[in-house]
Amino acid sequence: MKIKPAGIALFVLSLFMAQCTNFVHDLRPRESGEDNPQPGYYTVTFDKNGGTTDASPPTKTVTPPAAVIDALPAPPAGTGYTFSGWNTAANGSGTVFDETTPVTADITVYAQWTINTYTVTFDKNGADTDAVPASNTSAYGGIVSLPTTDPTWTAHTFLGWWTASGSGGNWGTPFTASTPVTADITVYAKWNPPPNYYTVTFNRNNSDSGSTGANPNTAGVTAGNTVNPLPTQ
Repeated sequence: MKIKPAGIALFVLSLFMAQCTNFVHDLRPRESGEDNPQPGYYTVTFDKNGGTTDASPPTKTVTPPAAVIDALPAPPAGTGYTFSGWNTAANGSGTVFDETTPVTADITVYAQWTINTYTVTFDKNGADTDAVPASNTSAYGGIVSLPTTDPTWTAHTFLGWWTASGSGGNWGTPFTASTPVTADITVYAKWNPPPNYYTVTFNRNNSDSGSTGANPNTAGVTAGNTVNPLPTQ
């Protein structure tokens, strides 16, 4: 059977178009999860490694002729920990990875974390003397030693440390040597006053707005006794 010239031309054109389609497909960047379409296109996956949020974006593609990523992603976040960089091993025993690291294959790098340290401050809450020491530190989730010397307040009994100052009758919750520390915190001495103990408040009584008022503006006294000395103005 004789093939007409027009048929031959159409067949050749079809082959040409198919080759062009394959060529364009090979040049496009690889989508996540695809087989590598062409050597040189590699994906870097950023693993949060225990963090609470992912890096943004969580992957980067190296596109030829580049051999490195364009920039590091926004880092992940971790509760109680501070992000400290990327490493090729989850436990940090590998190689540090940054935007200058050559990428020669698909790779997963892992967030590295430094545990945070927090301060517990022990407030004497009106007492005569401070606790010793007046503060202690702990790593996130750890515990602190309570002061070796409690604060003192004449005629008052120390009842331990609480998370609120007692204002309005709110003492919060007890703070003990087994309370986990998850942030900077001030805890307050709780006191049991003696019987018939009263608080005298010194009010400046609408004096000039520039005046500072009494110092201190309160004083405690048991029934039958006097406030001595009186506060300064």
